[in-house]
Amino acid sequence: MNKVTWKRVKPYLMSLVGGLFFLLLWQVASTLANIRYFPSFTSSVQALLSPTVQSRIYIDIRDSVLRVGGGFFFAVITGIPLGILIGRWRIVHQFTKPVIQAVRFIPPLALVPVALVFIGVEPTPTFIIWFAGFFPILLNTVAGVHRTDLAHIDVVKSFGASEWQILEKVMLPSAVPEILTGARVGLGVGWMSVVAAEMVAAGWGTGLGYHLWSRAAPLGQFDLMVGILLLLAIIGFIMNEGFAWLEKYLLRYRRPVSR
Repeated sequence: MNKVTWKRVKPYLMSLVGGLFFLLLWQVASTLANIRYFPSFTSSVQALLSPTVQSRIYIDIRDSVLRVGGGFFFAVITGIPLGILIGRWRIVHQFTKPVIQAVRFIPPLALVPVALVFIGVEPTPTFIIWFAGFFPILLNTVAGVHRTDLAHIDVVKSFGASEWQILEKVMLPSAVPEILTGARVGLGVGWMSVVAAEMVAAGWGTGLGYHLWSRAAPLGQFDLMVGILLLLAIIGFIMNEGFAWLEKYLLRYRRPVSR
């Protein structure tokens, strides 16, 4: 293996070794402790692979992922345009600042009972995900627009660029890194929020949160509960790494020149 190949493979190999070491440590600790409330890695995986769980778990995964995808989509199409408006025009920023800075501190889960009353059971997951992901996307978009070099704007203005051309050719390219970072954070927060919301609003009847709270917990199936938590962590990790890869690909032009 040459030096260049090793340099590329090394981070993935170290991550794999770190993950396996954690699982081994977990297995050994749970075996030595021998506590019912601290199931081992193997027993947790076995609980997930049981026929009873397998008959429903794929539906729960699908529904949770679809809920996150729907809410995240609406967070993107509302957060980015509003963030550009707020970042570009000071009067919009001053007008919206009190409301945005106050509302963003409301925990998404606190809105579950309100959403259930006003919009019903089915739209509530999408709303909760939208609310959770909206503010990271919005605030990072605003920050990205604010970081645009004013000298670049002055240059394109001197050539007669319109407001739309300034946004399209200068501000958006400059803000893309912050927008993508906000989207990745918003996706992660949305994933955590939908699972917690499913635990509270058991009336949905599907989802990993519902499975954890309404099926595994009442029966005291701690190995299954830990298995679902492990599954949640893996799915969240895949989402984050996938988005990080997309971010790296879209921003490949910003990579430093190798020496």
